[in-house]
Amino acid sequence: MVDEWHVAVRNRRHKSLQPALQPPPRAALIAGHPSTQDWTYSPRLAHGEFPASPIAEGNADVYRLQQQIKTRSKEVTKSAFLHKFQRLLEYMQRQDLMHSTPEHYTLPDTFKWEATTELILYGLGSPTAGARPVHCQLAFLILLQAQLPSLKHTRAFDPVFTSLDTALLRTFNIEVLEENDSGKYAVTGPTLFYMPHCDCHLYNNLLKANWSPRQLCKIAILGNSFHAYAQRWALPSKQNSPDRPHELLVVSASGTVLELPVDEADFPVMSAFNDLSLHLFPEWKMGDQVLPHTGTSVGRITC
Repeated sequence: MVDEWHVAVRNRRHKSLQPALQPPPRAALIAGHPSTQDWTYSPRLAHGEFPASPIAEGNADVYRLQQQIKTRSKEVTKSAFLHKFQRLLEYMQRQDLMHSTPEHYTLPDTFKWEATTELILYGLGSPTAGARPVHCQLAFLILLQAQLPSLKHTRAFDPVFTSLDTALLRTFNIEVLEENDSGKYAVTGPTLFYMPHCDCHLYNNLLKANWSPRQLCKIAILGNSFHAYAQRWALPSKQNSPDRPHELLVVSASGTVLELPVDEADFPVMSAFNDLSLHLFPEWKMGDQVLPHTGTSVGRITC
């Protein structure tokens, strides 16, 4: 059985596998260097859960971790990575990449950044373990929360989460899912998935759980490059593997997915934001095609 929660860490200096769709040309982006003054550390704190004093509240460990995340958020906010990510979002919103023309709003709840109601985090790792990339990724998630005006729920799961991790995430109004669904999360409305360095089978399970144009158009996936995964699975040694991520390979080969590479801009923390792409499933790329039933499943993992 494939372990979908295996961390897929990429070498940030490895340049041989490039996404098919390159970032928008400089001329297509907003002139000048946009300000990220609104991308400040403004977490959606659960009411009454942020300890005013680590001693009085008895949450010294949680308080210590909160301060570490706050420090990392400042590092992310000042980075060229965040500037470029913001420019990519502005380009996406201005160009309305989900629809070729305004009258093409035919499927309900099509993903739009400003209409996103759910933010799902998979595969973060344990903040308690103290890894700097994990803290940067969590800080970035908190920044994302503040940029989603219609957001109702932020949920997270990783089998390595500890009770202290859960307590920390709850202070940022992030609900930890109790059940390990192995990424098989069927959405009900516009949903953004943030999945840093997840194994390809976790992405595949997510696609399989939403395997129709009506469902796929509701989601966006911020995670490892599908195009790069497809290139790796095209190697002769992997052609007959029983663990091939069929749904991921189908959307990559058919052009159903629109992949927008995210430039890590030499972020100083190794492996925090490398090999990152924003994946969309626009109506105009899917058209009226019927997605094939692959009949594959890699099963549920045990933690």
